[in-house]
Amino acid sequence: MADNSARKQEIVDASIYLFASEGYNKCTVRNIAEKVGITNPALFYYFKTKEAILQSLLEEYKGLFAAGRVPVEELVSIAGHEPLADVFVRIFHPLAPPGAAYERSVNLFIAIESLKHEHEGAKRIYNEYTNEGSRRYIEEVLIALIEAGICKPVDTYWASYYFHSFALKLYGDALYSNLDYEQSMLKYRDGIRTFCAFFEQILKM
Repeated sequence: MADNSARKQEIVDASIYLFASEGYNKCTVRNIAEKVGITNPALFYYFKTKEAILQSLLEEYKGLFAAGRVPVEELVSIAGHEPLADVFVRIFHPLAPPGAAYERSVNLFIAIESLKHEHEGAKRIYNEYTNEGSRRYIEEVLIALIEAGICKPVDTYWASYYFHSFALKLYGDALYSNLDYEQSMLKYRDGIRTFCAFFEQILKM
């Protein structure tokens, strides 16, 4: 069973790289099998179709976002004894936590970002987690902070929209900066902290 799990992970890893570099439609099962060093029939033992491999990637992508989100009530509690800017910083997190395989996580992000143009399921997941889902999460945090009397009343939809858009741009800039993991994440965190400090001046009571 352990060997089976390791082989499945090799197939997923190869697919992430190939989907990111070649695109979903151009990449074939043969390409994936050759990258792993196995035959097509051997690959089909683990995944019946290329679509099944993609679904595995999408589940992992969803897990990265779900695992990194701090509960709204926890952020409200933190806001009671920390600067608001620090609370905002906690909303955002890199897809790859410290110590994770940076190149793989970057390829996963790039693959899903590319796949959204080729596959409706990928587009839906990207929008749900990277776009609208993340924006809604920020809006939920802002609403809770306003209700707790910590933030000024604002149009939470537009505030969350601009907040999310700018953060996503900073993250994309860091990912594509050709820096190593530590440097790119430092670049991202510095940008987020500067932006959050500015946002705090607008929203604090």
